[in-house]
Amino acid sequence: MPNLPRPLPDGSYPVVPVPPSDRATPASEIGRFKQAPPPPPIRKASVVVAPGQTLSEANRNLLNKYDGSATDPHDLTLVGERRTFRPQLVAILQKWPDISQAPPNIRAAIYGISHLGDTHYGFQGRVEDPYLATSDESTWKCNMFVAKSYGLGANVGYCPNDVPAKKGYPANGGGLANLGRYHPPSANDLHNPHVRLQNLNVVSSPQIGDIAAFTAPSTPTGHAAIHLGGNLLIYAGPHDVKLGTVPYVNAEGYTIPPTYRRYSPNK
Repeated sequence: MPNLPRPLPDGSYPVVPVPPSDRATPASEIGRFKQAPPPPPIRKASVVVAPGQTLSEANRNLLNKYDGSATDPHDLTLVGERRTFRPQLVAILQKWPDISQAPPNIRAAIYGISHLGDTHYGFQGRVEDPYLATSDESTWKCNMFVAKSYGLGANVGYCPNDVPAKKGYPANGGGLANLGRYHPPSANDLHNPHVRLQNLNVVSSPQIGDIAAFTAPSTPTGHAAIHLGGNLLIYAGPHDVKLGTVPYVNAEGYTIPPTYRRYSPNK
């Protein structure tokens, strides 16, 4: 028989304390000392870039190309610039699941990213276009890359530089004008703010998709690239299309700051 407490003089019984192990945990103490482990993440078919949001397959592939592209170890600030630009790229890919609906400057930048690693734009590559003169082997193709990023990538086409046009990337006729084939402006012409280029206006504060052009005192050829953000550029390098930075281009012998031009078609 259990040992019960004796009744008090008023006939009631004293309160017997409950052992700590038998007490219910107050709500205020739940989780105070030990948090339950979070549930394992659910692996989805597409890249998760923000809570509850995913990318289309095409844009997921493009982001993977950006993430997996080569990094030049001599470009000391490239890793940081790439990391800084990535959230902006993700936001663009989320906003425009169909990049063809984006503004021309966005489409030009995305075209460039989609061609990262493309050796056709390298010095020993060959680039053809139905409207532009062919860029053969042993030629620099940075200006061709910029031109095609707009003419083809942004789908604005080309326009003769000496003929007013409502839209189109400027091109020079030269000896191929009668064949309907044109030369894109040189990097030096893109750099020179005094050279008038149809639908390409010089700006001081660049935004994504603007053209960055450089000149070099030691060489007759300049350099042209597509501006992505901060000091990050994408351009046709010696071997292929690559990411680079303004300080790296400067270290290669080109003067800074570059001249920035923005595609602004006539109304």
